Amino acid sequence: MGANIELKKGSDALLSLEVKEPSRATYPLSYLSDIVKAASATSDVVALEFSTDMPVRLDFKQPYDGSLIYYLAPRIEVE
Repeated sequence: MGANIELKKGSDALLSLEVKEPSRATYPLSYLSDIVKAASATSDVVALEFSTDMPVRLDFKQPYDGSLIYYLAPRIEVE
C-alpha cells in the first residue's frame, strides 16, 4: 500500500513551501493516517519537515498559539 502526494506551488492547500535540498523518504501510511485523523480534530494547518531517511516532523497548529508535534520514523527497506 502506498500513496504519492503532490502539492504544487500556488495550490490553495499549500500555504507555503521551502525546499533546502532534494529529499526522498517513505513513511508507514497507516501510522501517518492515524496521526492526521487524531490531530485534525483541533487543527486545520500542519507544517511538515522531512529529509532523506529521517523522521518526519508534523507540527499541527493549535488554537491560542499551541502546537501538537508528532515524529514518525521512516520505513526502511531491508535488502
